[in-house]
Amino acid sequence: MLDLSPPVKLLSIFEKEAELYSKFLDLSRQKTEVLINGDVRELENITKNELVLIESVGELEETREQAVSEIACGMGVEASSLTISSIIDNLDKAWDKGWDKAWAEKLKKARANILCTIEEIRKTNMRNKVLIDASLEYIDFSLNLLSSTNDKGINYSRDGKEGNSEKLSLFDVKL
Repeated sequence: MLDLSPPVKLLSIFEKEAELYSKFLDLSRQKTEVLINGDVRELENITKNELVLIESVGELEETREQAVSEIACGMGVEASSLTISSIIDNLDKAWDKGWDKAWAEKLKKARANILCTIEEIRKTNMRNKVLIDASLEYIDFSLNLLSSTNDKGINYSRDGKEGNSEKLSLFDVKL
């Protein structure tokens, strides 16, 4: 009979990843509110918290790869050829002795949960990108407004002739 601990380990990793992605989604939603309110300090805090979560997901990813390698070894295939779907399919077939099909269903649900959460994160991040782009456009507009010249013809010299107006410049180089 095959060692069942790698699939159980994989399920545990998926559940932990789902929890981390859920926290990441919460932070992304908080970021939306912070961007709307323009709270830069809170935005920095959220970004720091996101970095911590990203590091945790990276560590779990390494553990997941190790579990997948163990599963591949137990199935007699290359780890690089395995996907979660193929693992689930092969668990049903290869581990019918001692492997409860409910575990395969749990893996399917955990995978679906992660994919759904990642899609929500993607949508929220796209919304946040739109908000950030709008803020940057507003800042650029404001800087251009502050540094723009008056229209030619509005400034006149003392003798009534049009004067040369020079462009006000806050910066020497436009980035």
